[in-house]
Amino acid sequence: MVATDFIVYVLLLSVNDILNRSGGYLSAEKICKEIKGRQIIPQYLQRILRYLACFDVVDEQYENQDENNNNQTIAFKSTDVLKQLPINPMFFAEKFFPRLLEIVDGSCNEVNTPAERILDGKNYWQFVKESPEHNQLFINTLVSVTDELLEDVPKIAEVIKNEDKSNASIIDIGGSTGQMMELLYKEMPTLKCINFDLAEVIGNNKPIPNVKMLAGDMFNAETLPSTDIFFTKNVFHDWSDEQCVSIMKNIQAKINDDGIMLSINYMLPEPAERKEAWWNRSMDMTLLALFGKARTRTETEYRQIHLQAGFSITKTVVIGKQQRPSLVIVARKTVT
Repeated sequence: MVATDFIVYVLLLSVNDILNRSGGYLSAEKICKEIKGRQIIPQYLQRILRYLACFDVVDEQYENQDENNNNQTIAFKSTDVLKQLPINPMFFAEKFFPRLLEIVDGSCNEVNTPAERILDGKNYWQFVKESPEHNQLFINTLVSVTDELLEDVPKIAEVIKNEDKSNASIIDIGGSTGQMMELLYKEMPTLKCINFDLAEVIGNNKPIPNVKMLAGDMFNAETLPSTDIFFTKNVFHDWSDEQCVSIMKNIQAKINDDGIMLSINYMLPEPAERKEAWWNRSMDMTLLALFGKARTRTETEYRQIHLQAGFSITKTVVIGKQQRPSLVIVARKTVT
């Protein structure tokens, strides 16, 4: 799967012609109004154009941004340069591309679980749960994502130390095998580490010294214990903004006084910044194909959902590689 497929698609929609006629920057909503004969969903066209921006097919920038970073719209402008790079094949089956077009065209009914037609009527989580082979592949992917952060574990530990939380209790929400807690404990043996996930996940985990395994559901606040640090790694990109806010509000209800929410998230660059992050943009296309409203976000977008959930971001640190940077976010309950 290469960027060419998406370039051909936007050309078929005459997006380039629309941008050229304008001569300036247009939002996806304005572009969609100019497309004749098809009802294109603006938010999904925007995500494809954001992806193509890292290949210089279009330029991107914010418009309508006030001093508080509210009411932002991403706008696009045509360019004369086409740079085509291959996409990591682990994220794209050939059948996903037609499905993406269905989503953008608005011809699918359930944009929250668009993978259902691909996966025999099941949403992705049902499919993984009922397929041991694919569940193991999913777990292997999570392990590989943690492995790629190995050299950054000391940086994550340093963030915790700087927040004066060296002796804190920490719970990894959606922690799968518990590998991240194991790595953090080795770096900071004064931490009290808990790995938290669904019962069927925890039940299949191997014991890890100094890491407690706890079953529960992040969408059910009653199953969450109180703690000093709630930790997540690449959890929020699997869910819509509304679902992320729901998870964060459950965390807020159980976080100890002066506690922190510490999350690591693949990040999209702000418009016109760090175009090298093509891997994260390809991830966003995968999330669009699987879940519709699930998404990779910019730092600004992460700040917005934190505010909606009653958290204030107090610190951010960028880690990872240029093609797939991650954002470490420290957040505390908003003081009212």
